[in-house]
Amino acid sequence: MRRKPAFLSPATILAGIALLIALGGTSYAAIVLPANSVGTPQLKNSAVTSIKVKDRSLLSRDFAPGQIPPGPAGPTGPQGPAGPAGPTGAAAGAIVHLTAVPAPPGTTTSGVAACASGQKATGGGAYLLGNTTDTDHLTTSTPVIATGGSTFNTVADGGTATGWYASIYSSGPVARTLNVYVICS
Repeated sequence: MRRKPAFLSPATILAGIALLIALGGTSYAAIVLPANSVGTPQLKNSAVTSIKVKDRSLLSRDFAPGQIPPGPAGPTGPQGPAGPAGPTGAAAGAIVHLTAVPAPPGTTTSGVAACASGQKATGGGAYLLGNTTDTDHLTTSTPVIATGGSTFNTVADGGTATGWYASIYSSGPVARTLNVYVICS
C-alpha cells in the first residue's frame, strides 16, 4: 500500500510563522539597534526588574542614600596617640565660697563672699533662697577686693578681685536667704 503525502495543517503553519517572527524580532533588535541607543527615557516603568539585573553587577553608588543598610561594625582599631594638653582655664581647680545672709521682706540685703588667702576671684553671683516674687530684683553683683568680714574695696580702686559683692531687694511676704558666691582659683 501506498501512503499519501501528509500536508501540514493550517494551525501548524501559523505556529511556525509565529515562531519565526518571535525569533526574528529579537535578532532584528540585536542587529538593527545601535549600541547604547536605549536609555532611561525609552524604558517603561517597572521594565527593569530584579530578575533582569545580573547578580552583584550593581555598585553602592547606584543606590540612593539610606537604601543599603549598614553592615556589622568592624573590629576596634588601635588606640591613637594622645592629643596635646588643652590650656588651663580659670575654672580649673576652682573653689566656690558661699556666704548666706538673712533677707527680711521689704528690704535690700547685701553680702560679700571672699576667697581664701592667696586666691583670686574669677566669677561670682547671688540668688535668693526660697519662693521668689516678680518684684524681687538683684541691685548689685560685682567683683571686689575683700578685706575681711563684710568689708571690701571696689576693683575700680585698683587691685585684684578676691571676693564678690551682691545686694538684692527682697519684696516677698516672708524672710528668705541671700546667697552670695565667689569662684576662686
